[in-house]
Amino acid sequence: MSDSAMVERVARAIAKARDYREYDEVNGQPAWRLFEASARSAIEAMMIEDVKFGVEGIDHVIVALDLSDMRGKLKAALDKPLPEDGQSVHDEVFDPWSDVIEGIYGSYSSESDDLMIGALKAVRDKTTFDFIRDQGFAGEFALYVLAGHRMTEYGTSPRGAWADFAIEDLWQPLIDKWEAYAKIVWSSN
Repeated sequence: MSDSAMVERVARAIAKARDYREYDEVNGQPAWRLFEASARSAIEAMMIEDVKFGVEGIDHVIVALDLSDMRGKLKAALDKPLPEDGQSVHDEVFDPWSDVIEGIYGSYSSESDDLMIGALKAVRDKTTFDFIRDQGFAGEFALYVLAGHRMTEYGTSPRGAWADFAIEDLWQPLIDKWEAYAKIVWSSN
């Protein structure tokens, strides 16, 4: 990737961050300002270091900016009303399998909801290793799904997941909403 292409990539990320000028606050300031500042710092570092910052550095900045997307996505999902019953799930109501998790059709089994709610709780409670031990690879895979959707971060081996800082305050509301969804959807079956 050329130097100018990397700079252009960060510039697009800054523009994207500006779309999220909500009043969300992270450490006392609007979240989008932190993402914009990170991107600007990356550009300055690239220029000072004659673009030795590299593609990995730019990718890190873009990941941070993508977190603003996840925050906006979660807030939009949590703002949706719950379905009236299991037959009334559509685009206008909360459905974690389209509003939060994409590309995985977990809505066909209550066990999918139970597993994901359990994974969310394990991350919240910092008991992911117990969750993996109790659930086996299915539990570990559920944690990978959360990480793949940029909801969690992983440390070095052994790998325990934790909620990403940009959405940590939305974690409990997500658990509550998903539990309410599951209760409504599966109570009629």
